[in-house]
Amino acid sequence: MQPAGRALCFGRVRLHLAARSGDAASLREQLRIQRRRIFCDLDDRHIKGLTLGNLGNVYQAQGRWDQAIECYQESLRIFRELGDRDGEQRTIGNQGELYLKQGQWQEAKAALDKALQVAQGLGNRPNAAEWYHYLGEWHKGQG
Repeated sequence: MQPAGRALCFGRVRLHLAARSGDAASLREQLRIQRRRIFCDLDDRHIKGLTLGNLGNVYQAQGRWDQAIECYQESLRIFRELGDRDGEQRTIGNQGELYLKQGQWQEAKAALDKALQVAQGLGNRPNAAEWYHYLGEWHKGQG
């Protein structure tokens, strides 16, 4: 595994452990470390896109929705520049999930439909199933 890939994997583990432990100070420190790596240490744009998406997921889990959206938007911009359709559909789907949590129904539906369309086009059945799940949640939320 490349050094950048190892850094990403170890960073994910630390983020998840800090988030699960509920240790806010540790989590803030790990987020700070991850951000510094994204913007200073890692040259690989794909890794930056992945890491920003992971940070967005952590922020979403914490209810820090504005920061999650910022991370998702930057991640999406990178994936689109790279032509990485899989990264794009994952990021758009994560945004759709966040919009569901916020009760932003139109934005959620649009994002989840787009993520599903891209996932199906790529033949990514696991992610397509996930976006179908969230579209089911969307329909449930509509009454």
